[in-house]
Amino acid sequence: MAILMAAGSAAAASRGAPDPSPPFADADAYWAGPVVVEGEASGHHPLTRDLSPRACAVCHPRQHMEWRQSLHAGAVSPGLLGQLDALTYTERKGCFACHVPAAGQQLEWELEGLEGVAQLHGVDCAACHVRGQQRFGPRPRAATPHGAVAAPAFFRQSDFCAPCHQFGPDGLAVNGKPLQDTHGEWAASEHASAGRTCQSCHMPGGSHRFAGIHDPAMTARALGVRAVRTTAGVRVVLANVGAGHALPTYSVPRITVALSAPGRPVLEHVIGWQLDWDADTGWHERADSRLGPDEAVALEYPLDAAATAGLEIRVEPDADYFERVYPALVEALAEDIPAPSLALLHTARRRAGESPYVLLRMTCGPAAAQAAPCTVTANPHGVEVARGAGEDPAGRPTTVSLPEGVRRAPRLRH
Repeated sequence: MAILMAAGSAAAASRGAPDPSPPFADADAYWAGPVVVEGEASGHHPLTRDLSPRACAVCHPRQHMEWRQSLHAGAVSPGLLGQLDALTYTERKGCFACHVPAAGQQLEWELEGLEGVAQLHGVDCAACHVRGQQRFGPRPRAATPHGAVAAPAFFRQSDFCAPCHQFGPDGLAVNGKPLQDTHGEWAASEHASAGRTCQSCHMPGGSHRFAGIHDPAMTARALGVRAVRTTAGVRVVLANVGAGHALPTYSVPRITVALSAPGRPVLEHVIGWQLDWDADTGWHERADSRLGPDEAVALEYPLDAAATAGLEIRVEPDADYFERVYPALVEALAEDIPAPSLALLHTARRRAGESPYVLLRMTCGPAAAQAAPCTVTANPHGVEVARGAGEDPAGRPTTVSLPEGVRRAPRLRH
């Protein structure tokens, strides 16, 4: 209780306090690794010298609870751990830079291997907020139980996320596109010019859940849908109405839109970046059907006037891991890694297979004299569905012309 009271008193005393001079010029310097979080802690409360997430939870229970549910907390995953014994020291350091940023935790792995896993906390509180025992955050504080809190401007900017969510000019690229281009996609969008940052969407209200495509509610806010029954069939427009980057931004997830009717072939459209890898020739792009910010795709499903069709949108956040990556790793490494590491890869594939979810279902009944919107039958996560036959997925009138088959439609602004 005394610690909590001290924290509250310090926060109250620090309102309007000057920002301690930050020692880092920019986010790249801040994240230059390995990140050293340990350091001199003179004047700190004894509890705050402990940099484990469990210690932080004493005074920051909400943030800790949210973080524990996040992929940042799960950055030291079975899929990562299962590969480490097959990697060189340099290769491991490359993975650790974003999955286990803290130098002390990296050393723990090198000394203990899998036996030290309990000490690896992934992208934890200290990884983002502590350098050399000095605290950093979005707001300055002159006095807290763990000393002053500096608030460099980049803490509130998308640049803070770029070191681990953007490959640079020398990073891996496929067909001329960085494999990780989230920050670049955002920077080229209207979201950036409007001042909407990564934190605006992924940390609303200071949330530490860092929700993404694994969260159905987050995906529902990103994807807008209009489905209309006409005399010729079913017309569907799907638009990226909420994500400030490509939907999805990475090559692993897949969003599948399926239109079906009795006695008719199923029309499937994949929203995603489909890649292949060959040991001799490297990476190859099969298709890139992702939706950029404010971009839409249009589908048309020919159908007899008396027929009824169903629409289903299914999201597989770990599709490529489940279907290609983990099976390939198991096959390639089965004889070269210890049995516990191989078991971790099997666990990773099983978990990847458990992550899919149905985002939306609709039914499109027999045709009427005029085009009519299809009926929502399941929308548990609140996908934005256009309410009228002549509206785009953001609910505004539209005159998009939809040809047969599948194509990129004109951008739909919202």
